[in-house]
Amino acid sequence: MMKNAIKSSLVAAALLLALILTGCGGSGSETTTPPSNTTATVPQTDPVPQILAVAGIKMNDDVLTVPDADSETFEVDGKIRVTAGATWAIFRDEGCTDAVGSTAVTLEAGENRFWIRLTLGSQTNIYKLVITRSETVITAYVPEDTTTPETSQAGPVEIPTTPERPFTVTDKGAGDEVEFPG
Repeated sequence: MMKNAIKSSLVAAALLLALILTGCGGSGSETTTPPSNTTATVPQTDPVPQILAVAGIKMNDDVLTVPDADSETFEVDGKIRVTAGATWAIFRDEGCTDAVGSTAVTLEAGENRFWIRLTLGSQTNIYKLVITRSETVITAYVPEDTTTPETSQAGPVEIPTTPERPFTVTDKGAGDEVEFPG
């Protein structure tokens, strides 16, 4: 009977020790995992779109500058690289209500201001674009069908005129026949 009492006491002591170790975090070799119902979900938001790189344009924070444009238009496409997945448009006003409608802007002589709005999902970001066109830019329009240069040699032409009969030649080139008054 004594043997049974000792066995019962040892079993009781082992159970008590096991309960104590479990309440104190175990012996250190076990790992604990939080219950699955305590996992919080964080809503995902779109990243704020940005201009990541520019070519031929100076960039200072959210202001882009082209100091010396030399033509009547400036093509923005191919000169900016934006956040992957973002779209962009050019506007004539800071409130981004008057869209240019293309990626090329028409320039007046002097300082021209535009705004580029980037959109990615629900996020937007606006950059100011300042392009200065020289006051002395001269643009000559050439018809598209012009393929070979034409040259002509014209010598001095003496045109008899009198105050009563002034004479003007317009749209006449070298070799054209001109009728003289009088």
